[in-house]
Amino acid sequence: MDPQGRLTKPTYNFGRVVERLPVILAGPVRDDRAAAEPQLQRRLTPVEVETLVQERADGQTIATLVRQFGVHRTTVMAHLRRIGLPHE
Repeated sequence: MDPQGRLTKPTYNFGRVVERLPVILAGPVRDDRAAAEPQLQRRLTPVEVETLVQERADGQTIATLVRQFGVHRTTVMAHLRRIGLPHE
């Protein structure tokens, strides 16, 4: 049993939603995604991945590699993880 009545009376809850539907549909439509810039994906070439790995092995920080290669930090860490280098 659901003490809040959410699951015990599904037709009642559905009816309440249906009653409110005209109000919901009459409201303004917000689409924040339309205002956002499209995400650009930067894929590293095999040579860039080799350079990234070598520079990390030489002691470069993750933050430096992120700025240098123009990719997200998780991308840098994923490349390092695949090679087997410490990524933290």
